[in-house]
Amino acid sequence: ADLGRKALQLYPRQPFVLRMIYEMELRQQRWTEAEKLLQRLAQTKALDPVKIKSDRIALQLQIAEGLQGDDAFAQLRRTYGMDTRFVPAAIRLARLCLEQDRKHHAIKVIERTWKENPHPELAALWMECAPAAKAQAGAARLRWVEKLANMAPQSIDGDRKSTRLNSSHR
Repeated sequence: ADLGRKALQLYPRQPFVLRMIYEMELRQQRWTEAEKLLQRLAQTKALDPVKIKSDRIALQLQIAEGLQGDDAFAQLRRTYGMDTRFVPAAIRLARLCLEQDRKHHAIKVIERTWKENPHPELAALWMECAPAAKAQAGAARLRWVEKLANMAPQSIDGDRKSTRLNSSHR
């Protein structure tokens, strides 16, 4: 670690050194330091922009894990806003919303992400958001599930859910 930091002092723009120290910070779960290095990696174009974006979002999620209450909510909203298709950010934000009695906000997050990137974990979270009357078995529950499935009818998950639910309801 010390040797790596010394190399970084000597060669602050060397891509190999930046990547090596960045990986070290990640392994040591030093998220803030890793984020700073990621910024330097972006400036020196030492990493692919797609990887930089995905790593930045992942780091922001890790930073949010250490926060509580409104700070965690604000951090997760910012992280989610970086890429609303990123399911882990959507799930964490929606779960926090449910914990904070912000069910309406959780539903909006799930809906938006589902439309862009349907995922089974979002469907499970959707069921946790169901109003009491719709959470029970029967037609109301079916309509609640179909509402989500119909938001992304072109998706495999949406088609599978809709088909399975319709065939079991007949």
